[in-house]
Amino acid sequence: MIGSLDLASFVATNRFIASGAQPFASDADLEAISVPTLLVPGNDPMHPAEVSELYAAKIPRCATVELPDTADYNRQIAAIGDFCDRLANW
Repeated sequence: MIGSLDLASFVATNRFIASGAQPFASDADLEAISVPTLLVPGNDPMHPAEVSELYAAKIPRCATVELPDTADYNRQIAAIGDFCDRLANW
């Protein structure tokens, strides 16, 4: 991701983080997501477990995969691949 990050994306991401805004304003926004969704819960102060739990409870077609070691990219790729394979005909 870092190798392909362009300056405009970097600036936009930093502005969003600095604003303190949340990507979803209400439970209704989460409940309106109709596509299958894969949630990888956060495990750091910027991504508290409570937020992941709320998202998982409110997004109708949400699947959750626990990846305790965020440096294990092979497991991350495999989990995403499995999720996509299950939904290939969605």
